[in-house]
Amino acid sequence: MLSKSHALIEKEPKQTEDPQFAENALSEFRSSTKELIDEFRIKLILAIVGREEPGMEVLTSQNDPERDPAVAFLRKKFAEFNLRVSKLQTSNEMQSIQIGLGPDERGFRREQVVSGIVDLIGQMNMVLGSVEGDEGAGGVLD
Repeated sequence: MLSKSHALIEKEPKQTEDPQFAENALSEFRSSTKELIDEFRIKLILAIVGREEPGMEVLTSQNDPERDPAVAFLRKKFAEFNLRVSKLQTSNEMQSIQIGLGPDERGFRREQVVSGIVDLIGQMNMVLGSVEGDEGAGGVLD
């Protein structure tokens, strides 16, 4: 699949005795993220996180999560999963979706989950439209 999607992966810092270090790292990450959003005209933030509880949890910044096209797509794609949906509390002004994956979804269901998320990205690219003339992503294969 050809895509003009961009990925930014945050690595959780190791625990340190210096709380200022973690605060500075988070501030730097947020600043860099804002620059990338502006530069590449990103329209959607998709965060994928692990969770201890079983099942999948989808959080969306949309006021009515059940009307979010991404949620509808995920409900259909993962109908047999234990999928919970709720509102994502964020100060971010752009559309954001957070998908929390339980142990089974990160383990033996991983291939199905990855395939579904790839399909979601393709679907959201069509819904939101991609940026024309974006030379930075030309010819990128996912």
